[in-house]
Amino acid sequence: MLPELKGKGLFVFSDPGGAKPVLAFIKLKNIQDYLIITDRNYDFFSDYGLKIKTYQVNDETEVFNSYKPDFIFTGTSYTSKIELKFLREAGKRKIASFSFIDHYTRYKDRFECDSEYIYPDTIFLTDEKAKKIAIKEGLNKFSEILITGNFHHQFLSEWKPSTEKKFLLGNNTADENKKIVVFAPDPLSNIGGKEKFLYDETDVWKIISDSFAGQLNYLNIHLVIKLHPNQNKEYFKNFVVQSAYPQVIYADDINTNTLIYYSDIVIGMFSGFLIEAKCFCKTIIRCLPNNKLNDPLAKMGIGSVCKDKESFVSLIKKAVI
Repeated sequence: MLPELKGKGLFVFSDPGGAKPVLAFIKLKNIQDYLIITDRNYDFFSDYGLKIKTYQVNDETEVFNSYKPDFIFTGTSYTSKIELKFLREAGKRKIASFSFIDHYTRYKDRFECDSEYIYPDTIFLTDEKAKKIAIKEGLNKFSEILITGNFHHQFLSEWKPSTEKKFLLGNNTADENKKIVVFAPDPLSNIGGKEKFLYDETDVWKIISDSFAGQLNYLNIHLVIKLHPNQNKEYFKNFVVQSAYPQVIYADDINTNTLIYYSDIVIGMFSGFLIEAKCFCKTIIRCLPNNKLNDPLAKMGIGSVCKDKESFVSLIKKAVI
């Protein structure tokens, strides 16, 4: 059972996977006395209508002195350590602390900072699969672990876009006769993709671009790319420009939820974007060219999996019939 978080709440996040459930939690619980701090800025902030403060150096100590929170609730990022800085300070002051793990990978790494592991009092998890991973990695030795579901997915169940579909793509007006196909790559190149897993997001794009330029060139589509906030954009965009199908629309300024809501097909690998697409009952195709990489979404019923151009083309043809 989810503990009742009473009093003044301090909420801290960085990566988008943690940002969304933290913000959704505040909305779902109708928390009025809160302070939200982040070192990032995302298009989906507007969905929640909450006041958000940009992190400043030394906030991890000064905020506790000025705001005096009764509890702290954080995301668990791997690209930033601000959540752990706040958790460390909460521990020193014996303030109740909670963190949410939004996916199925790198659990222990999320709590490492300066060669030290910093754990909250309680860790919220999405499901039984997440709990098994947490126990396997020993998180239950340091924190209470609770299955709460993903607050963001609960939020999405009642969410509706404020933008009409015809205005979705900005200057590239959405033609209602065209299917909207969205590719949301995982930035495997950030973690040595080709060397470690024998492929990265560019290899997946090659399968997609070669297919739409070849056997699928008869399809009338908008091909939209929604890059992960942690993506090395120059690396990926340079590859797209030189690919067989460079005529894409980048969705940098398009609200993530709105894009998924109006999409017809969502293509990806194993990011949280695909889990959100499932919440909207979208057709999902997951492209995994090599099975050396552990599939964190295996057996979760999220989309159909392909490994090469032939199987990708087959899945697309089935989706557009």
